[in-house]
Amino acid sequence: MCDAETSEDIATVNLNTAVGLPEAERLGVPQYLERLQAWTQLVGMETERWLPVFHRSPGDFDDSLGKFRMLALVTVLQRDLGVRYDPACREGAYCALDSRTLFIHGLLDGQGGTCVTMPVLYIAVGRRLGYPLYLVQAREHLFVRWEEDGGERFNIEATSLGFVPRDDDYYRWWPKPICEAQVRQGYFLQSLSPRGELAAFLRERGQCWLDHLRTEPALESFVKAAALNPCLPGIECVSAIASLLHRAVVQYGRNVLFATPPAKLRLLPAEHRNELQVWPLALEHLQRIVTNFQQRQRDRLICNPTVYCQI
Repeated sequence: MCDAETSEDIATVNLNTAVGLPEAERLGVPQYLERLQAWTQLVGMETERWLPVFHRSPGDFDDSLGKFRMLALVTVLQRDLGVRYDPACREGAYCALDSRTLFIHGLLDGQGGTCVTMPVLYIAVGRRLGYPLYLVQAREHLFVRWEEDGGERFNIEATSLGFVPRDDDYYRWWPKPICEAQVRQGYFLQSLSPRGELAAFLRERGQCWLDHLRTEPALESFVKAAALNPCLPGIECVSAIASLLHRAVVQYGRNVLFATPPAKLRLLPAEHRNELQVWPLALEHLQRIVTNFQQRQRDRLICNPTVYCQI
């Protein structure tokens, strides 16, 4: 896992943070970075080829070379390289079992993307081309920002089909509302620093481990994320949930929990005030985790009857 807390290469940090997770056990970071560089070269080549279109009619692009460049980037990635949002991620309960939905190796392998992978890929390509791109946190959502020093600034919704610029007000209510007090806390709608990016990736790493009820590495990831950015949304809550689930894993074992009908799952009593506040939410998380895991096992057996449950 990445220890370079201030690395400016968002792709390297993202991929290194995913190493060792389920569906990333043998992730080869150099190979993925080579593929990313090839994609970047194609985006750069096509952008330069299309530049005369902008110069002939800049008004068609709001007189913004930045918007034109991002339009080209999105077009090449989506149309030519098959980058796309996975509509299945909009359906059903949240699921972090598969690290390919949380980190960019999934996109680089041709999988569908999510709101936590597509913005990172766009930024990784754009920064390699010298674009002033930043990762920004909305509520339960990430997006891309083009932000020049003392110059142009606009946001890009990475999960949309095609190039879709948005202003900050849009993300104040979508996908979930953000109140002014939350904005003033200094995390939502702010361009993330490299430390902030790593904290966000560590949170996703922890979520993946938690959905596998690997509670010790989950807690380790959440602690590191909080140390990098104490204002990281939800980090205290999810850490308390992980502590409660950790005691359940120690008491009952993962195999028993994963084999229990979700409606019959129980949690041990909370021991601390922060755990008491999230106890009902922790039970909901445990039921969601077990439901997702059991459904995944059923799907695997349907696709391949010789595959047996391996917890």
